[in-house]
Amino acid sequence: VVTGTDMLHVPYKGTPQALTDLVAGQVDFMFTDLTSGTPFVKANRLHAMAVSTAKRSSLLPDLPSMQESGIDNFDLNSWNGYFGPAGMDPAVVKTLNTAINKIVSNPDTKKRLAELGFDAFSGTPEDFAQFVKDQYALWGKWIQEAKLAPQ
Repeated sequence: VVTGTDMLHVPYKGTPQALTDLVAGQVDFMFTDLTSGTPFVKANRLHAMAVSTAKRSSLLPDLPSMQESGIDNFDLNSWNGYFGPAGMDPAVVKTLNTAINKIVSNPDTKKRLAELGFDAFSGTPEDFAQFVKDQYALWGKWIQEAKLAPQ
């Protein structure tokens, strides 16, 4: 959508199957997370072209971002978060949030996560809820622009 490039989406059951076909030359390229793709890059079995985030990754610092490669306004980042059931006791949410923030802020944890390609950040449940809403809106916009439909 961003570049107007015509691409054929090839659905896979998961990343391992897609990476197997990419390494074997059955598909031309794929978007994958750094944790899954980096071992193949470091083993010279895949050529990494760019990271999809706005800035370079600490995992592959010599690899340019898509924006550096000439694709403006491209910032696609996978993320993980902690979720609980709807209606969770606010006291439990607060306790979990405090514990998780402490873990994520630990220098050893940050270092290990960075080695895996993650930029760890912490915050309030409200901040995270807003982030999820913003991501939902952004992906919804991209899906509409690409004229994608459920299959």
